[in-house]
Amino acid sequence: MGQSQRQRSARTTQKSRQTPENWLADQFALGVSHYQSGQLSQAALHFQNVLTRRPECVECANNLGIILRELGQIDQAIAVLQQAIHHATASRTTAAGALAQRFISPLYNNLGIALRHKGQLTEAIASYQAALAIRADDAEVLHNMAIALQELGQLEQAESSFRLALHHRPYAVGSLSSLGVLLKEQGRLDEAEQPLRQALQLRPDHAEAGNNLASLFLHQGRIAEAIEQYQQTVAAHLADAAIHSNLIMAQHYSADWSAAELFAETRRWQTRHALPLVAEIIPHKNSPDPGRRLRIGYVSPDLRQHPVGFFMAPVFRGHDRDQFELFCYASVTRPDAMTAQIEAACDHWRDVRGVNNAALAQQVRHDGIDILVDLSGHTRAHRLQLFARKPAPVQITAGGHFSTTGLDSMDGLIADRFHVPEEMEQAFSETVIRLPGGYVCYDPPAYAPAVVDPPHRSRGYVTFGCYNSLAKLTPQLLEIWCQLLLAVSTARLLLRTPALADAMVRQRLYQWFNARGIAGERIELAGGCSHAQFLAGYGEIDIALDPFPYSGGLTTCEALWMGVPVVTLTGDRFCGRHSTSHLAQLGLYELITDSPQAYLDCAIALAQQESLLLEYRRTLRDRMRASSLGDHTRYVASLEAVLRQMWSVWCHNGTGRVI
Repeated sequence: MGQSQRQRSARTTQKSRQTPENWLADQFALGVSHYQSGQLSQAALHFQNVLTRRPECVECANNLGIILRELGQIDQAIAVLQQAIHHATASRTTAAGALAQRFISPLYNNLGIALRHKGQLTEAIASYQAALAIRADDAEVLHNMAIALQELGQLEQAESSFRLALHHRPYAVGSLSSLGVLLKEQGRLDEAEQPLRQALQLRPDHAEAGNNLASLFLHQGRIAEAIEQYQQTVAAHLADAAIHSNLIMAQHYSADWSAAELFAETRRWQTRHALPLVAEIIPHKNSPDPGRRLRIGYVSPDLRQHPVGFFMAPVFRGHDRDQFELFCYASVTRPDAMTAQIEAACDHWRDVRGVNNAALAQQVRHDGIDILVDLSGHTRAHRLQLFARKPAPVQITAGGHFSTTGLDSMDGLIADRFHVPEEMEQAFSETVIRLPGGYVCYDPPAYAPAVVDPPHRSRGYVTFGCYNSLAKLTPQLLEIWCQLLLAVSTARLLLRTPALADAMVRQRLYQWFNARGIAGERIELAGGCSHAQFLAGYGEIDIALDPFPYSGGLTTCEALWMGVPVVTLTGDRFCGRHSTSHLAQLGLYELITDSPQAYLDCAIALAQQESLLLEYRRTLRDRMRASSLGDHTRYVASLEAVLRQMWSVWCHNGTGRVI
């Protein structure tokens, strides 16, 4: 017998001697090995092999449930974990059941995680409670339940759960970091800093804690500290795309970064986080027919009562359904009435909470999307690494972006002539597409109150105001406001934003103004409120002061709708020109300035023109209705023309870029 024949015979003999138990053990070990090396699909296959032979193997099912969730196959993960819980609880009296019992609590915990990712928060909490009924001191389960309670809006219960988790595991950095985020959400900003700093003392390189502390600084208006903290965290975690995006956004709030530097940072993001995904791009099979009905996919976590929701709701309602079939890939953490309105306006609603970008790319390809639209840019919970995989032939960013994405895979960026004049195009990686009106349209809510007369008529003094986040109130801007209050000696300043509910934040601002000769009684600081109350609050100010270098967007639209003129300074970046665009569309060029001194002069002059303030109050709402900013039909038609043009270019040239 030849050597090769003997080798085959030996292998056959060895294989025949392998028992079913050995084979199952090998499959299990291979599953663990592939999971540890990041080969999730292969790991899932091996665990599924075991379960085919041994459906009662709850340890295997627990591992498979985790992997399926990480693959974005949430429904399958839930089914596997539920079946495993059934096997474990049904086998209490058997010999195998004794071994299975120790997995029941982890199974309930992992089921809770999967349910939470699917958005079934109440069911997730019930699963966590079942785990705690078995082991009440399980800090991991308490932590996970706190997150679900927080997402459900039950903040007090969430805090109790976090604190109980920390009682059982005092040095749990993740729980300390998450507690800091929860306290921030409750408006307890100064208190939130302590657990975040404690987490970083325990783990100076902890990504989540570093990111959350930087976010807290930004929310408090401590911009320089926020950027420094983000930079440190990014340097320690170069592979973390989300934190790098947070740094990019923070830099856009600061006047210390030029447009060229901001663009360079987005290109570093492209190199670091998008370029490695080029290998996952595959040829598209979409039919290259330029005239057919197109499948448009919108991707966003912000389809709710949020600027993106307000700007995009009229677009979803107005699309021509004979020409466009709408898909929404939404990862909205807390859906609201706006979410329901947008969902009702779509042909297909995909709730993709918990679905990772690789799995979502497969879904987009399966849906046959022709044009994929990003509504986030580098904002929170974006999906730019989905777009880096190029799952659709044509990809654009619109509505929710504040700058270029920096992505080579993003074909176009929706803008207008005010946001991106020709001389600024070099700071964009995408083809800049200028709509004839503005880059968004505004649809005021039905509950917006009626316009009231400017308050100076009854008070005897002018009130300046700004309702933007503290992250936009740079030291340079506050210095200009101090000069304004010194020049108009009787004027008051009203600031309104949720962060001002915190006493220490208010105290820091009062001290800042007082040190520059502005008495505390001339400054009014107000915290958060309902959106209807927020809009009514514009009745308390005569003149809105737009921040710079990051201007107001939705806040400017709302001020104008409530009859309040907005003084703006045109910036050197996309996000610094929102108000310029909105005002120009109404023909209010007299309120647009090009330097800090001109901004100051404009505000001073406007404060002295009582009749003009009254005219603005009584005419701005009609001017807005008559402008391109308020013309939803025209806006949607313009956007659809762009989508059709980009599609036609791809059909003929194999690229969606309009050169």
